[in-house]
Amino acid sequence: MATTQMTCYIIDCDACGKELEGDYIVHYPSPGDAFQSAIESDWVRVGDKLYCEGCGEGKGVPCAGCDDLVEQEGDRCVSCQHEERRENNAPS
Repeated sequence: MATTQMTCYIIDCDACGKELEGDYIVHYPSPGDAFQSAIESDWVRVGDKLYCEGCGEGKGVPCAGCDDLVEQEGDRCVSCQHEERRENNAPS
């Protein structure tokens, strides 16, 4: 019998540890695929954390530059921070 070692990814809620699942615990080939599935399943992203439907309710506040959620008022999400750095480093 041949065996193959593989790396896979699952999603756990950062608050309660619940795994993203359907009829079984879903395994993904990449972190990006796992993250996208969590967002499509109505999980909530706040900064770099993911929360299940129950734990995500009421978490976070809107980013100062867009509608993404961040932990504290006035914070900017990773995308807006990146855009801000790019604008500040743009040649005059």
